[in-house]
Amino acid sequence: MMVTMHATHPTFGRQHGLIYRDGTSPVLEDALDRAYASITRGDVDAGMQSLHEDLAVLRDTTPAVVWDEVCREQCLRHRLRTILRQDPITRRCYAKPRGYAGDAVLLDMIYERGPRQWDDVSSIGRKVCEFLVDTPTSRGVRNRRDLVAAKIDALARRVARPRVLSIACGHLREARVSQAAADNRLAAYIAFDQDPESLAVVKREHSRGGVQSSHGMVKQLVTGEVRFLDLDFAYAAGLYDYLNDDFAAKLTAVMFASLRRGGKALVANFAPEAPERGYMEAFMDWNVIYRSEDEVAQFASLIPTEQIAEMEVYRDPCGSIIYLELTRR
Repeated sequence: MMVTMHATHPTFGRQHGLIYRDGTSPVLEDALDRAYASITRGDVDAGMQSLHEDLAVLRDTTPAVVWDEVCREQCLRHRLRTILRQDPITRRCYAKPRGYAGDAVLLDMIYERGPRQWDDVSSIGRKVCEFLVDTPTSRGVRNRRDLVAAKIDALARRVARPRVLSIACGHLREARVSQAAADNRLAAYIAFDQDPESLAVVKREHSRGGVQSSHGMVKQLVTGEVRFLDLDFAYAAGLYDYLNDDFAAKLTAVMFASLRRGGKALVANFAPEAPERGYMEAFMDWNVIYRSEDEVAQFASLIPTEQIAEMEVYRDPCGSIIYLELTRR
């Protein structure tokens, strides 16, 4: 698809320094060329760093329609695409073998700093992957897993045999980190997900540790078709980035209503300053909703304030993920 932007955005070039001719941007082309040159001569970290920085700026200073219809297409036409898809993370995310980006297998590569087997990965692909698993967003994803595990362990020290629910659990990797889960000190650890392949991994790896897998759609929680009650901790670590504001608020209210007195709900969302946002969208086709602290706080808007004993909004140490934590009165 070729799009000429002059008629729609007559002042776009003067405002942003980008002149589009036949659906291409010379500024973007230059950024892609420079990254390609750096990566192919072996300076992968420098090439990836400049590419991430350039794409983040272009994404944030370009009208959304231009970014979606022109910039991303131009990225996918550039010879750099072939180089970047030698990286197993970029390749899998774009291919979406399970039908969606950011699946549990891809998250495992972030957790483990690469695929378990590197046999079919080129040297450049491996270096690109090593760069991606050390970005602030990837570090934030690992911190998120560890934070949830720490919350579960703290809960098990405070409450005897607590009940825990993970919504959109993926492979439930926090259960590997949690000592309370390993020691089977939870009365229930419910792993809820729509992906049967992810739940198959959970069953295989955690069935002897008291984990109960539950297959279903998130909308079934909101409609009440599926209900979980008397929980001490309910969390959704990697889901809210894909939910619109209205649905996110409804789901948060459902999670909160499922809690016992003193129970906690925890949700997470990528922060808008994530430096990988341009690369994720342009080369990985990984589209999420980025939100600020104020926007994340609005997830609690449907919960009566008198029912909330404590509400905290805070950032991951890397600054890439924002958390909302609610305690029921």
